[in-house]
Amino acid sequence: MKELQLLESKGTMTSLEIAEITGKEHYNVLRDIKDEISKLGTERAELIFELSEYKDTTGRKLPMYVANIQGILQLGARYSADVRYKLIEKVTKKETVKTKENTFKNDLLDIEKDKIRLEKSRILKELSQSFTNEKYRETLQIYSANALYDDPILELPAVKKKSYTATEVGNKLGITSMKVGSIAKKHNLKTEEFGFWAYDKAKYSNKQVESFRYYDNVIDEIKKYI
Repeated sequence: MKELQLLESKGTMTSLEIAEITGKEHYNVLRDIKDEISKLGTERAELIFELSEYKDTTGRKLPMYVANIQGILQLGARYSADVRYKLIEKVTKKETVKTKENTFKNDLLDIEKDKIRLEKSRILKELSQSFTNEKYRETLQIYSANALYDDPILELPAVKKKSYTATEVGNKLGITSMKVGSIAKKHNLKTEEFGFWAYDKAKYSNKQVESFRYYDNVIDEIKKYI
């Protein structure tokens, strides 16, 4: 147990944590890890996956795995880009033990950090290709480049104008957001002159949806058609 605690403190993740992040059942994550082990072979797999156990709510001892950074990257290749990014974000934020390490161990830690940086950069670049929105694609590409360095090398595009959702525009005009959208669509107001397309959180779920955000100048334009 002492060895397990030491492993967890140095940037590892249990199969239970992986299940929570990926939204999978724990037995499915165990199956995925076992599949990776079978592909890698026992000798190599033991370097990145360690078999352990935990107690469930009834006190039963059940199997789980502890994966180090290499194991997390190996397993993450099975999942989507956004899930891989969440796994990396989680493991890099976990508290580390501040102990004096010899030069060799510090070099190993630096290598692991470089692997994480490269993977984060690759994932962000991959995600950028999935967006048709030019602003989002550009932003993710900048994040991808900056992920490779300690300090940002590229600046994010500045927000030039204040923008509003259809609901906020509707509140200003005393009409519904659906009415705002209908007028904007009918009179071709969803252009760069009056706003831009952005991704916002869906109202009733965590899903990201594309919606148009309006500039102030659309208010007087919509008034003409009310």
